[in-house]
Amino acid sequence: MNSLAGIDMGRILLDLSNEVIKQLD
Repeated sequence: MNSLAGIDMGRILLDLSNEVIKQLD
């Protein structure tokens, strides 16, 4: 497994959680 792919997945998850937090505000 490519470590870069894992980093990209983490960044996508962070972006998604940030969007959810914005909507909860």
